[in-house]
Amino acid sequence: MTPPPNKTKVHALLIGINDYREDVLLQGNLVFPKLHGCVNDAKQMLGYLQSDPSLDLQVLELYNQEATRPAIINAFRHHLAKAGKDEVVFLFYSGHGAVEQADESIWQDPRLECLVCYYDQPHAPDFLLADKELRILLKDLYDSTQAHIVTIFDCCHSGDNTRELAAAVDGNKAVRKQIDHLFPARKWPEFLFSPRFEARQFAGKNMNEVIAQAPHVQIAAAERDEAALEVNGSGVLTSFLLQSLRSCAGNLSYRDLHSRIRNQLKYRFAQKPKIYSPDTDQDLLRRGFLNKDVDPTSSHANLVYNRSRGWRIDRGSLHGVAQGITAIHLDISGEPRHFVVGEVEIDAAQVPGIQGLDKNQGYQVKLSGLTTPLLHIQLINKDFTASEFAAVADALTQEAVASFVALEDSAEQADYSLLLWRDRIYLTRPGDCFRPLFLPVRFAITNDNGESERQPDAMRELVHSLRHIATWTRLRDLNNDGADALKNGVLEVSCQQVLSDGVEKEISFDQQQKAVMHFESVSGSSNKWGGKVRIALKNTTTQQKLYVAALYASADFAVTASLLEPQVSEIEPGRTRYLRDHKQGFIRMAPEDHHYWYDVPSSVDTLKIIVSTTSFETTGLTLEGLPAPWTPDSLRSSKELEVRGKGLKLDEEEEKPPLLEGWQVLSFHLDFQNPQAGQVSPQDIQSMLEAGEELAHFATGLYFRQEGFSSKLQPFGAEVLAAKSLLWETALAIANKNAGIWRHRHYHKMRRQHPQLPMLVSEGDSWFQHPLIKDIIDYVGEKYPVYCLAEAGDTIANYLKEAEMFQALAEERPLAFLLSGGGNDILGSSMRGFLNDIFSDAPEGEQPGRFFNANFEQAIEKIMRAYRSIFEYVQRQYPQLKVFVHGYDYPKPLPAEASHKGWIGRYFTESGILRPGDRQAAVIYMMDVFNLRLSALAALFPDQVVYTDLRSTVPDHQWSDEIHPTDEGYQELALKFMGSITTQLGVKKAE
Repeated sequence: MTPPPNKTKVHALLIGINDYREDVLLQGNLVFPKLHGCVNDAKQMLGYLQSDPSLDLQVLELYNQEATRPAIINAFRHHLAKAGKDEVVFLFYSGHGAVEQADESIWQDPRLECLVCYYDQPHAPDFLLADKELRILLKDLYDSTQAHIVTIFDCCHSGDNTRELAAAVDGNKAVRKQIDHLFPARKWPEFLFSPRFEARQFAGKNMNEVIAQAPHVQIAAAERDEAALEVNGSGVLTSFLLQSLRSCAGNLSYRDLHSRIRNQLKYRFAQKPKIYSPDTDQDLLRRGFLNKDVDPTSSHANLVYNRSRGWRIDRGSLHGVAQGITAIHLDISGEPRHFVVGEVEIDAAQVPGIQGLDKNQGYQVKLSGLTTPLLHIQLINKDFTASEFAAVADALTQEAVASFVALEDSAEQADYSLLLWRDRIYLTRPGDCFRPLFLPVRFAITNDNGESERQPDAMRELVHSLRHIATWTRLRDLNNDGADALKNGVLEVSCQQVLSDGVEKEISFDQQQKAVMHFESVSGSSNKWGGKVRIALKNTTTQQKLYVAALYASADFAVTASLLEPQVSEIEPGRTRYLRDHKQGFIRMAPEDHHYWYDVPSSVDTLKIIVSTTSFETTGLTLEGLPAPWTPDSLRSSKELEVRGKGLKLDEEEEKPPLLEGWQVLSFHLDFQNPQAGQVSPQDIQSMLEAGEELAHFATGLYFRQEGFSSKLQPFGAEVLAAKSLLWETALAIANKNAGIWRHRHYHKMRRQHPQLPMLVSEGDSWFQHPLIKDIIDYVGEKYPVYCLAEAGDTIANYLKEAEMFQALAEERPLAFLLSGGGNDILGSSMRGFLNDIFSDAPEGEQPGRFFNANFEQAIEKIMRAYRSIFEYVQRQYPQLKVFVHGYDYPKPLPAEASHKGWIGRYFTESGILRPGDRQAAVIYMMDVFNLRLSALAALFPDQVVYTDLRSTVPDHQWSDEIHPTDEGYQELALKFMGSITTQLGVKKAE
């Protein structure tokens, strides 16, 4: 039977294996455990394919005993090979993955990644389908079919269990689709392609030199060093992949699909799905799933019949539906039908002209011609628990929200970053995580006992705020590129800034219609700024009356249409009108108060001039701004703000949007410069720090730096510098206090949620408690309750002096004691006493010991005596208590020309150690001495002290500054540290 036109023919091979033989011993003592969700995964995927009326399916299913290695190979060569040019080959596999040793005299890779087919005999090559074999099967398939090939593997590819930092969510049972075993290398004749190739053809070569890769798209469940999981009878990858496809009705590119899945898994599971296409075929990743065309303006809606209003869809102006522009598309018995949307409301629209549909039935329809843009958002979880993060991620990936929010993997691809931190959710520009763009949403209230109460309207408020921003973005970017657009020049717009002396200065716009705007000091004041502008609109035609409106989209996400009175004004041919001519024709401007406190360099507002040859309405084009972030004054009245609903009108109905015919939009962007950028006084910073923990969080992030605050600040004079030094001490104390408060709340929350888990005590420095970065204990604390005493800037000598750790050990009775110390004792200003001003010459990077004097050895010895005192105390008082220590990774000193910004490079510069190789060699020398001495000391307490070597762990690109890694860098350290803890203690982590 010939398929209906426009259908995509898909040749699918679906493989699911649950029933691995646990009675067949492999390698003498090994079995693959049964799985539970793999067949279900394959059938769920089949159900999704069958639900898509645009597909003509040719399906072969192989489940359990059917999915042997010969059967899978045969399916490639006979079922999938039936595909024709530009048809789709789809391979789905859910089951175990394994790793096989590779013969390195042949393959450059030391191991082969394999699918574990069904087996009833123990000979490994008979049931392992290696990645090299799959590659050649796919190449043969493409050469014979020229089809579009997509493969999905919901399985593991390694046996490295040290990366299982996160597991299941909310107590759900998680099963790892891997075993920790390396199968021996097979003999060459045991590869399926051995009859065609000889081993010597591949020896010492990249495989591409022998046989090119097939153009294809591969989606895999995890990185090669991670476990893939199934939770509650379903593979994690499959579950979230189908959820993403259904939420957008398949209207996603492969790259966007991958981004959505990764963002939904992020912070929930320690597996990061990966997507791959050969370097020569990267364009495939922009194609839609199963090679469909992707319509970036498309979404879906439900079409229902209303007795009083006729046929209606549940999408309206907030979703970008536009009267006469948006169309709906549906398929009735193989016949495509199309209708143009009529009258549009805030969240619904009428669809006139529909005949022949069942009025008692609802229909899912595809929309095209939408005007609401997607907000591309990077989701960053700093300290939310797995279940808290899941609540946010689920809210943002609901079908209704997916129409205006797209989650991105990186800051480079995002418009905004959404941070989850200290019970609050807030939006920032990418890479600028301490300048919230509006008042943070309170997600929960956690008290000092760890009792956490989620705020019931938090997700609703967040979604409405993001919807508000999407609407604001649509209005800010409003344009008319249609056939009814007016020609350029019918309305002439001129802008002047009116200076304090009355002189009008022309405002010049660049090619992007952007102008840099500067405020003037008001009445000679140093802290009051303002200004005025005049904007003239001239009808340049000789006979055509114009109807004009002005929208002003400000940086606080407000849109006003009140610059003209009436809002849509008539301008006769040859006549001129001024904006705000009903208010003396001037528009006053002043900087936002919170821009000073948060040291915002500039902000951009947009003026939209809408001009039409026919009358129109602007009702529905006005938005109130979102509430501004806290300042010391507004924080004092925060309860009042909450009573007023934080400026959001969540339940009010908006008026109908306008219909514009024969219209044009002129855009002007005003880039307002903050006149006090970099000039926040130490006294004002201190008032932010002391106003409350909410505001102190942002002040610490913006102004907290080593030996003072950001170099952008420009105080002058000894008095101010002295205040700045005192402020550093205040900031450090407040930062440590607030971080400690949140740590203790989290500890008690973990004790309440996971009473079966053993608890840990930690003492340390900024590697265990950094006020701004997700550090080692933040990650460990996701899996165990950790009673943390660490403080940034603390020294090991001070640990002994304060003795808080000994009291905590007595009171909390932990299973383990985590200790980080010594870095602040030898790095920073103390380095001045260790470095020689005169040293012998040597080739760059060699003999680094020549830079150090005897003081360095004395400092190391002092640190080791402190460690020994701690170890001996614990040995006497708690002989069964395990102590875990580390010796730091290698710092990254800044080059000499930038060393004034850093923690350690400046001291090398002062001593004349200027060559980059010498500077790096010097810190390697320091850390090697430290680590070797600490390792040797720990070895004297073999049954109690565990030393973890963290050197060469953090990649170069994962350092936040000279001595602190980024969030991702600390995660690498935590994974290694956690590996030592779980290996030694053998305890179950939180799920």
